[in-house]
Amino acid sequence: MAEPTENKRRIILVHGASHGAWSWYKLATLLKSAGHQVTIPDLKASGIDATRLEEVASFADYSQPLMDVVASLPSTEKVILVGHSLGGLSVALAAEKFPEKVAGLVFVTAIMPDCESSPGRLLKDLLFSPLFMSLDTQLTPIEAPTESKIPPPSRMIFGPQTIAYNLYQLCSQEDLMLASTLLRPCPMFLEDLESTSALSKDRYGSVPSFYVVCCDDAIIAKEYQQQMIRNHCVKKVFEIEGSDHMPMFSRPQELCQSLLEIVEHVDD
Repeated sequence: MAEPTENKRRIILVHGASHGAWSWYKLATLLKSAGHQVTIPDLKASGIDATRLEEVASFADYSQPLMDVVASLPSTEKVILVGHSLGGLSVALAAEKFPEKVAGLVFVTAIMPDCESSPGRLLKDLLFSPLFMSLDTQLTPIEAPTESKIPPPSRMIFGPQTIAYNLYQLCSQEDLMLASTLLRPCPMFLEDLESTSALSKDRYGSVPSFYVVCCDDAIIAKEYQQQMIRNHCVKKVFEIEGSDHMPMFSRPQELCQSLLEIVEHVDD
């Protein structure tokens, strides 16, 4: 990997459920224009990654492409990890594994675990909330290979109404069409994550966390975002008015400005 330019940061952008690296194209362009090094992995069975859903063994396995990127960084470099939606769990796991390599965590209307309960509790609360249960989103078991001894996870598929009115409702028609074409089913490892111990205060909890609240999110409500903020030590909270669940599409300039401010003050 190339070294970041002087006084600039390497920023790793981690997509949410059913999305891929493609979802960051607007924000990545803005961050690179500001001189930052941007890395955008596809998690397993996401984006253009060729892994099949039934080949993904666990949430850790799903997140392994991110772990590989962080592990490959020079020992002298600390990065900023940005997680969107379900990607919040992936960046939190990366900070737990490599706290010495992470300068800051940014949760963009994301699932942000605390240090008291299993990471799966938040995901379960969200998936079985009245709001989520009312959506045309399907959760169906994945048919695992017969020789597999691992309980199969569920496959989540966003329905067309959810995509149009709960994820991309404030985005352009072009962005909505792009998403409708590229979204893929996503594995949901509820049992796996619920059996995972709470993340530690001396590793994950030691990394400065920032949260970007999307005020008009219709999939992770503002109140739920605020609840996660109350349950975890957050250095600073940013709010983006007029932003749906996909601020990298609906409010890329505002999201970029929040990240640039975080980059300037991450070591304060």
